[in-house]
Amino acid sequence: MSVSMIRTLTLREAAKLLKCHPETIRQKLKSGEIPAAKVGRRWVIMESDIENYLRGLHNSQRRVVQTSRSKEKAPCLYTNVMAIGTSASTQEVANELDMLLAPKIAV
Repeated sequence: MSVSMIRTLTLREAAKLLKCHPETIRQKLKSGEIPAAKVGRRWVIMESDIENYLRGLHNSQRRVVQTSRSKEKAPCLYTNVMAIGTSASTQEVANELDMLLAPKIAV
């Protein structure tokens, strides 16, 4: 009968593997974003949990990229909407402002 060993990492090893600061990993462990156990004063992280965390990041980033690509190809559904941020000549703006601020004369 063979006994499979569970590979575990320390907080520093996990940080090195994920290429980030140990404090960042500590925060993710405390929040439960990365599953781990605290044994005494030290965190013990299963290597498989780090792999699953990375897969989750990878998959969510792929979904974001795919979603943004599909939005780029979507046709514009609104054709009668005034564009925001377009430029207008100073004269056009002045005329429109004069018209809006002109006193109302009852006839």
